[in-house]
Amino acid sequence: MDNNQNNVYYDLDNDNKNDDFLKQERQNEQSQREQDTTINIPHYQQPEQPVQPENSGLAIASLVLGILSLVCCGSFLFSILAIVFYFVDKSNTGVSNKLAKIGMILGIVSIAVSVLFIIVSFVISFSSYFEMLSSL
Repeated sequence: MDNNQNNVYYDLDNDNKNDDFLKQERQNEQSQREQDTTINIPHYQQPEQPVQPENSGLAIASLVLGILSLVCCGSFLFSILAIVFYFVDKSNTGVSNKLAKIGMILGIVSIAVSVLFIIVSFVISFSSYFEMLSSL
């Protein structure tokens, strides 16, 4: 019996040695995989995305004033403020913000439409005035 007990202890020792050996083998395989992935497989980086400037309060104000200038035709104040806010925002950030640019364009379009409307109104009113004078 004593010999069998020694064999059991011996087998347990072998199992522990086998476990240690297996652990070592797993670590070697893992380190080999890490080396393979870092050395043999090329690493591709994604191209950097361009940095978008954040929307400032001036850019949003320019957009809102540009929209208001179109809705309230003949209001040159909103149009001029939309254009001014665009240039102030551009000078502060150093970059042309899309919202501010849209506000400036809407302000310019509103001024052009207002001026065109005023010219057409004068032409119509003066033509009717000249017709009235010619009928006398």
